Amino acid sequence: MQAEKRKYLYKNLWIEKELTMLFGTTNTGKSLFAVQIAEEIARNGEKVIYFDYELSEQQLSDRYENADRTGHYVFSENLIRPNLDMDKYASYKERLKKLFERMEEASKLGIKIFIIDNITYLNPKLSDGVEASKFIINFKSKMEVLGVSVLLIGHTPKEQKNKTVLTLDKLAGSKNISNFIDSCFAIGKVEGENKIYIKQLKARSCAISLDENHVLVGTFTKRDDGLFEFAEEGTAMEKNLLKGKTDITPQKEHAFKLYQENYSYRKIASMIGVSDKTVKAWIQDYISYHNVKSYNYMDNNEIGLNNDNNNQLYSV
Repeated sequence: MQAEKRKYLYKNLWIEKELTMLFGTTNTGKSLFAVQIAEEIARNGEKVIYFDYELSEQQLSDRYENADRTGHYVFSENLIRPNLDMDKYASYKERLKKLFERMEEASKLGIKIFIIDNITYLNPKLSDGVEASKFIINFKSKMEVLGVSVLLIGHTPKEQKNKTVLTLDKLAGSKNISNFIDSCFAIGKVEGENKIYIKQLKARSCAISLDENHVLVGTFTKRDDGLFEFAEEGTAMEKNLLKGKTDITPQKEHAFKLYQENYSYRKIASMIGVSDKTVKAWIQDYISYHNVKSYNYMDNNEIGLNNDNNNQLYSV
C-alpha cells in the first residue's frame, strides 16, 4: 500500500513501469502510432528511446518530410533513436543481447522509457508457444530489474484477416505472451474506409475503457510539419465497424453451439471436418463479435494448438 504512485504514460493504455504490447496487422499504422506516443511523452519532458528495427535512417527521413518537401518534422530532443542498422545483420540472439546492454546503459543515465519496434526482430520464433513464453518471461524479468517502462510492437500472424475482431489470441505467440504482459492494445482497420480503431485488450492496473463497445476510431493524417498524427473521431462498437464483413457463417454458428454444449475443440473439429485450431479461432471470433459469454467448462488446454502448447506450465 506504500508503493509509489505511478503515472499514465499515454492515456490509460501504457502505465509507468509496465510491459505493454501494441499489435496489429501489416499497414495498420502501428509504427506511426508508436512514434506519436513517443513524441508526446518526450514533449512532456520525459526522455524516451525508440529502438527501431523496421526503418532505415533514409526511410525515416522520407516518411517525416514536411508537406512542401523542404524540411522534416523536428522531433523533441528528449526522443532518442539509436542507429540500429548494423544490428540488423546480427543473429536475433545477439540482437537481443545488444538491446539489453543498451537498456542497462540508458537506465544508468536515468532513461527509463523504451519503445521497441518490433519484437519479431528480437525473436522470429514467437509462433512457438514455449519459445514465446521463454522470450517474454526473460524480457519482463530484465525490465523489472531495471525498473523501466517498455512498449513492445508486435503483429498478428500473416493468416489473420483484417475483418476479424481483435482479441488477445490474434497476437503472435498467443496466450504464452499475453499471460505475462501487463497491458495490451491493438489497432484494427475499419473495412471499406480509410480509418483505423484502437481497442484495449488487457489492463492490470486500471479499468479497460476502450473495449469492444467503445473502440476509439480515427484516421492517420500527415500534418504540414511532417508528423503523422492519429486524429481521433470518437468511439464506436467494434462489431458495427465490421458489420457484414466478419464472415460468421452457419458452419461457425454450428461450431459455437457445439462448444456451448461442452464439446472440446478437438471433438468439434472431428465432427465438422476442420482443424481444432480453426475451431478455436471460430469460437473466439463468435464470442467477440456477438459479445456473448462462454459457458464451456471443458479443459481445452490439452489440445495441440501451436500457440497454446504447455499453457498449463506457464499460465498465471
